[in-house]
Amino acid sequence: MKVISRRYVLGALFSCILMVSYAQPQIGDATLQINAGGHLAQISESIVTSDGKYIITTSTDKTVCIWDAVNKKLVDQIRGPSRFFNRKLYSLAISPDNRFLSVGGFLAIGTETDGDLAGQIRIYDFASRKQVLRLKAHSNVVTALRFSGDSKFLFSGAYDDPVIAWKISGPVNKPLFTISKKIVRSGHDLEDIQTFGNTVLVTEENQITKYSLPSMIQKGISKNYKGRIISIAVNSSKNRIVITSGGPLNILQFYSIKENALTIADVNPGVTLSGAGRTFTGIAVHDKNLALNDDSKATTNSSADFKYIFNTEAGRLQNFVVDDSLLYPLDPIERDSIRISVDSSATQMYIYTHDSVTGTIRRDGGNGYQHVCATVTTKHQVISGSAAGFLNLYNNKGEMLAAFIGHEGDVKSIQETKDGNFLFSTSLDKTIRMWDLRQVKNQLSFRTYTDLENGWKQFISKYYPAFDSSAANPIEWLYNEMMKEGSEASAVNATYLILPQYIEPRLNMFIAENNEWVMWNNKGYFKASGNGAAYIGWYVYKGEDADAEFYTADKLYDNYYRPDIINRLLFSNEYTADILRNSKDVSNLSIAEQVSNMPVLRLEKLVDTAQLTDKHINLKFSVDNKEFWVMYCFIRMENGSQSMLT
Repeated sequence: MKVISRRYVLGALFSCILMVSYAQPQIGDATLQINAGGHLAQISESIVTSDGKYIITTSTDKTVCIWDAVNKKLVDQIRGPSRFFNRKLYSLAISPDNRFLSVGGFLAIGTETDGDLAGQIRIYDFASRKQVLRLKAHSNVVTALRFSGDSKFLFSGAYDDPVIAWKISGPVNKPLFTISKKIVRSGHDLEDIQTFGNTVLVTEENQITKYSLPSMIQKGISKNYKGRIISIAVNSSKNRIVITSGGPLNILQFYSIKENALTIADVNPGVTLSGAGRTFTGIAVHDKNLALNDDSKATTNSSADFKYIFNTEAGRLQNFVVDDSLLYPLDPIERDSIRISVDSSATQMYIYTHDSVTGTIRRDGGNGYQHVCATVTTKHQVISGSAAGFLNLYNNKGEMLAAFIGHEGDVKSIQETKDGNFLFSTSLDKTIRMWDLRQVKNQLSFRTYTDLENGWKQFISKYYPAFDSSAANPIEWLYNEMMKEGSEASAVNATYLILPQYIEPRLNMFIAENNEWVMWNNKGYFKASGNGAAYIGWYVYKGEDADAEFYTADKLYDNYYRPDIINRLLFSNEYTADILRNSKDVSNLSIAEQVSNMPVLRLEKLVDTAQLTDKHINLKFSVDNKEFWVMYCFIRMENGSQSMLT
């Protein structure tokens, strides 16, 4: 918790939802994920290696992508240790000597601070793509990382105020990063750091502060600029600073600039790199069909805006027929006595019951910034989707009852089925998700006193002396006391005390640009088009000090290709647990056990010093999990042709 005050008691900026009830990861846990050949959520930062060979990007989807700058294609992807919802990557840097890659963001597993996890920095050996160090750096979101020009220092900044200069020593496989200087600032949000020569530039909202190396003594502060500075770039030959801002599209766009460019007309867009999936921004449901819109520049204001129909049974994407518009009405924002509206900034939503405001839902940096889409359900509850994957259900008082956990990118559209049993949503993470609304318990739940951080406990002791942690339902009592106060600050603090029910998707869908598709549930069963399974794979958690492993779906295809299960999830009202319980040939082994037990063939070394031009080369292999080894084979190259040795 950064600041404790009577006005607001807020936790980490990007994690105001304390996910203590969400299962903590265990080494070996395996889940099915999209493998679309690019990012699935907003690209947070992009950098170029000093030799110009690679472009490196990081994203709120928790991955780092390494792109071939010449051929404009993805060559490698680093998957962080955790798949969990609230982890996000916001910053990265590579040393000019290309030895170290540093990555930061909000890296707590489930709680607001998780000890030293929230503001940690991960250091990778760039050549091997292996994690070699975790720095216990900051207590909040790491927003900026940058190496000095001589690769001797790393600079880090975060929303906990300090700027830290790290001195680098030691070999690349066992480096030592020690704090050389920590500069404590006063409440400025830091977005970016840049270096050239002995100069370090640090953004502070709408100004830039200049420091000198190696002392990190402040040398000056820029004038105030008109807007918030998101990032800065430096033309080192002319010391010219370029100030830029970010955006939500998870693409990498190349531009060419004409010589002596003077106007925006001289900047021409070139190749665009992104994942292979389609991004849908509008959805409506009728029978077995989904009406979809993929216009990223406009909202879906009417049913006539839909462009496609996706038949979930046949897996067929067709053009939308406007004459069918009446079959696909948009979700209502008013139903019977309940209606909703948002203010001009889209940060506050008002719930009206019989024309009186009975609830207010606030969005900020901790829960999605803005209301992007919303609806009033058949049960007269409110569902709101926002940035960064937040999708929540509220009662008519604006109290959160449930959080739908699954999307990585901005939630763009939602629709409830006519019977009120299910919800469909689309997102900039290129997925369509199906949720079972019958799982919602429709009652408020609260955190326990032991869940609260020490800062909260001190706050309660000071301002609510009548609070008794040993009494029955003490947090509910505290919540009611805060709500009685009637102030906005008290309402914000009270909202934090609610522990929403966490609901995972009943079903997930992905449609590629080439119309290949795949649908899967969180237990790993899937159905797909002919080549659709190529877009998913098994993510295996290997602990905090190791990168996740990723196995393509073909490794367990026979066990988990189950169209029968997926169709029942789509078209029946059966609960997921009942479907799996009554299905034949469901494996008794967990996904983790099956994936972890797969034999792994590793090339150890050349047995002799033979050159690659030799016709015959002796190789030495090792095999992990030999007890599960069924068959092995080698490919032999002889006179340019392949032959199989088993």
